[in-house]
Amino acid sequence: MINLIKSRYRCLNKIPYQKGEVLYWMSREQRVEDNWSLVTAQYFADQYKSDLTVLFCLYEYFLYAPWRHYYFMLEGLKQVSEKFNKLKIKFDLVVGYPPETLITEINLRNIGMIITDFDPLPVKRNWKEDLLKYIKIPLVEVDAHNLIPPWILSDHQEYNAYFIRKKIEKKMDKFLVDIPSIHQRNKRKIKNKLDWDLLYGKIKLDRSVSPVEDIIPGSDHGLNQASLFINEKKLKYYQAKSRDPNAHAQSGLSPYIHFGQISVQKLLLDLLKVSPEVRKNWVDELLVRRELAENYCFYQEKSDHFQGLPQWSRKTLEEHKTDKRPYNYSVDQLENGETDDPLWNASQQHIVVGGTMPGYLRMYWAKKILEWTADPEQAIEAAIYLNNKYQLDGRDPNGYAGILWSIGGLHDRPWPERSIFGKVRYMSYRGSMRKFNVPEYIEYVNSKYPK
Repeated sequence: MINLIKSRYRCLNKIPYQKGEVLYWMSREQRVEDNWSLVTAQYFADQYKSDLTVLFCLYEYFLYAPWRHYYFMLEGLKQVSEKFNKLKIKFDLVVGYPPETLITEINLRNIGMIITDFDPLPVKRNWKEDLLKYIKIPLVEVDAHNLIPPWILSDHQEYNAYFIRKKIEKKMDKFLVDIPSIHQRNKRKIKNKLDWDLLYGKIKLDRSVSPVEDIIPGSDHGLNQASLFINEKKLKYYQAKSRDPNAHAQSGLSPYIHFGQISVQKLLLDLLKVSPEVRKNWVDELLVRRELAENYCFYQEKSDHFQGLPQWSRKTLEEHKTDKRPYNYSVDQLENGETDDPLWNASQQHIVVGGTMPGYLRMYWAKKILEWTADPEQAIEAAIYLNNKYQLDGRDPNGYAGILWSIGGLHDRPWPERSIFGKVRYMSYRGSMRKFNVPEYIEYVNSKYPK
């Protein structure tokens, strides 16, 4: 097990442990259960016979996230705080720019090592780079989000799912193992006192996007949702019904995975109890497609830009950049669902009010933005803005890769050439009508998520 722990982390500054407590800087993995980062922090604290403290740094300006996302995150962290109380582990939450906050903590306390979560997004990398300029203690990064850390899985950006699937299959047996549990750290009682009401009133956020009422935050709710999906036979119909929004065959777990409230590795272990035929398609999305997105964001510096697309798709989209568009909508018109396409409007209304959208419609939604904006660069920018503002799983490698797949053919192949799209895969309203009952979906959205 020690070797497995070591295979999941890397020291970002190659500095040996300095005598003092081990600080787990919790960020991406906001849970106590099934958390390799916390397991690693506990391992080092035990090894060095030191105290273990968990710290969460709340940054109020994280990629312009609105109240909807902060509420979901903070309600989950309430559960985390309560569980750390029971484990007698110190937990604190501070508001501020994370590198500055951590430097302050280091100066105030005797900290000998920092353990933190892996995240491929540039903003999180920049935090770590800023912190490394000022600290003289080891900063250890642990990947508790993926089954296989991306720096181990591959040494380059993978072209598509086929190639990364082969690499996952070769390493899967080594990494798909039970995750150790966390034990109590102190004999004395620890009481983590956080005034959540004061915090909610104090933080400066965009309050225009309200929380989603029917998606309940927290690890306990996420695990319960996973159990319902896997054990109550919904998974059985996933392969046949996942592309039909009216079937409600989606797992509903993406917000919990995005905020690190549940572990993908735990889900994969639970899926081993299900027959291979039933679990195949969902495992492919949960494991292969998701880790392909992580690989993309890890190795591609322009993962949220037109320049991050493959050469063939950039070329074909440039060639069709001046093609006449059937409509040219502003971002405000898109945001308000004021297009001539009732299916697209319903999809937009679904995310604005409901905070999520069925998988098939995510592709259709993004492709239509390409068709209705002046050029691919503006289409990508608009799609990312709308996705990150309203989708509960926004600001995620899956989201960036999904948008660039839809608009720019990332991880896809060239298709027959046509206007605007060039050789990028096309989707249409008429094609959607053949796949599912479009009026039924529109009626459902208008009923469940009224404006």
